[in-house]
Amino acid sequence: MTPGAPAYWPFFSPPGTPILGGPVPPNYALGGGDAIDLQVWTQNRQQVAVQLTVTPEGFIFLPTVGRLNVAGQTVQQARELIARAYERFYDHPGVTLAVSGQRALEVYVLGDVTQPGKYTLSGMATVFTALYAAGGPSESGTYREVRLERLGQKPQFVDLYDYLLRGERQGDVLLQNGDMLFVGPARLEIGVAGEVRRPARYELNGDTTLADALEMAGGLGPQAYAPAIEVWRTGDRRGWQLVNLDAGDKSSLTLRDGDLIVVKPLLDVTQQTVIVRGAVNRPGSYAFTPGLTAGALLKLAEGPADGANLTQGLLWRLQSDMGYSAQRLSLGDARGQATSGATALQPRDVLFVPYQEEASVTVTGEVFRPGTYPFGEGMRVRDLLTMAGGLKPTAFAKRAELMRWLQPQNELGVVAVNLQAALTGDEQANVPLQRLDELDVKTREAAIAVPLVHIEGFVQTPGSYPHHAGMKVSDLIFAAGSPLPQATGIEYAHGRTTDTVATEHLTIAGPPDAFRVTPDPVLAPDDRVSVQGRGRFVAAPQVVLVKGQVVTQGAYALLDVETPTANTVWSVLQRAGGLLPDADPNGIVIYRGLAEILSQMRELSQMMRNHNRETVAAEEQLEQAAGAIQKAMTQQVSGQLAQILARARSPFESLVPPLLTRLKMSTTTSRDLSAPVTSSMCKSISTIPSSRLRRPT
Repeated sequence: MTPGAPAYWPFFSPPGTPILGGPVPPNYALGGGDAIDLQVWTQNRQQVAVQLTVTPEGFIFLPTVGRLNVAGQTVQQARELIARAYERFYDHPGVTLAVSGQRALEVYVLGDVTQPGKYTLSGMATVFTALYAAGGPSESGTYREVRLERLGQKPQFVDLYDYLLRGERQGDVLLQNGDMLFVGPARLEIGVAGEVRRPARYELNGDTTLADALEMAGGLGPQAYAPAIEVWRTGDRRGWQLVNLDAGDKSSLTLRDGDLIVVKPLLDVTQQTVIVRGAVNRPGSYAFTPGLTAGALLKLAEGPADGANLTQGLLWRLQSDMGYSAQRLSLGDARGQATSGATALQPRDVLFVPYQEEASVTVTGEVFRPGTYPFGEGMRVRDLLTMAGGLKPTAFAKRAELMRWLQPQNELGVVAVNLQAALTGDEQANVPLQRLDELDVKTREAAIAVPLVHIEGFVQTPGSYPHHAGMKVSDLIFAAGSPLPQATGIEYAHGRTTDTVATEHLTIAGPPDAFRVTPDPVLAPDDRVSVQGRGRFVAAPQVVLVKGQVVTQGAYALLDVETPTANTVWSVLQRAGGLLPDADPNGIVIYRGLAEILSQMRELSQMMRNHNRETVAAEEQLEQAAGAIQKAMTQQVSGQLAQILARARSPFESLVPPLLTRLKMSTTTSRDLSAPVTSSMCKSISTIPSSRLRRPT
């Protein structure tokens, strides 16, 4: 806020282009540079119509008349002067004179203003116009003594407070070319704060009393406390001093520079009132009248609200030691009795009407709509379950916990409730509810341990399963994923027995999707079922795949016989019809699982050493080849085996060409083809050199 300016002082506009057109006031004085429109009429005929400009010396040149001095003349005075001049030439001339363009003035605004300097303004510019152009007084500028300097005249002083506070414009005189406005520094200031209309800093001009300061601040506000207005002053400039004055005091205390006037607000505490709070329709303060009772105060507050506890009212009363005492009273009669039997009130009494305890009950757990519900007198467990939508099928109905606050010990207790009996009409089990009760309905699994039955053996998913009423052996087998094809019988043992464990043999027949169990006893908790199966059973025969230049390519099952030569390379090729005439005799390529290659490498090496003892060089060559193959396999395949197996499209294509193992058999013996072929080691067999296709001995 600008020092010395009231709070509402508007912002000054920045300098702009002066307005040289527009109407002028009656007291506008003509001067050099003004443009005027002149018309002269006589006998309804226009004799003169001309536009003139006042010369810098203040003259105009009239047709027929000649030069005429109008400097310093108002518009009306110039019109009369021109009319007298034309009376020498026309009979009763009529003169119309209007200022069509104002002259430009150069004025100086100096001192403590926002933007001091020289300003070009219109001819009708005033003191306030120049101050607005300069941005008004600065932070340190005065508002009480703005000096107007005009060449050849005494200085004039303008008090802006007359304009700002009272709207008086006597000092707002028209400026002339070359005028100077000077704004000096502010000298004496006071502050007015608190409950006044315009709290601000104000500048003093002569002796000023407290009443004068409050008038400048717009007077006291509606909540001002007038009897003790604070006047803070620095005194000897060593510390603050406080003077308390009444706003109506007509004392001659003169304010000093730097004084701070603080107007305090009224206290919130009222003397002739009573207060009602709590469960009433209109809580608040009410005027005290002699004979006012608690019942009458409740009527003024439009009665108690819903849920009010009228038997436990409290009356707070101020004592002589300025402390409050509490008195418990029943408002049941006071509401209806406004005279006899009612409690009389005193000023500043506070009547408190409490609410009843929270009237609600809660149900949680296995109900369809758990939550909190309104409580009513006479409400029972069955009523609460009905509002909650009833029990879920998973609820344990034989027992639930009803948690309740026990009085007067104020402890949380638990009441066991048989929901099943309560729902079937047992009034003893249908426990009456109290406020804030909470009923917790548990699931069957949470309330009691779930009985299990067990199954092992030849089923899809052996394990333990929940026991259900009426559950049979066949039901348990079906729950375990039905029997496997090799299932032949069932051994059934009873659980939870104090006698020696005994078993019962059952038969099972039929396919897995339509099996039958005979007999099919009903299971009891912890009974155990073991599905037995055949000892020698091949569900899916193992095969090898023969590809390449053979008569009949395809998959050939490994024979389940004890003959050593039944599943050799030779026998498999004979079953494939033998080699074609254009078969490559350079060797056999066997694609086999990498893990099997590494694990059986030494066994194959030993077999070949036994069959090729005739040539030591061949044995050394085989050892070197086997060692090199094993080392290469270990280094290249350890990081890629999982990826290769994941991309395999069939059991015979689990290896890709970069990882193929090429086993070249020795050509020195006819026993090279006697090695057995198994599905776990051989994935496919390609061509064999004709020189080695001799039947093993």
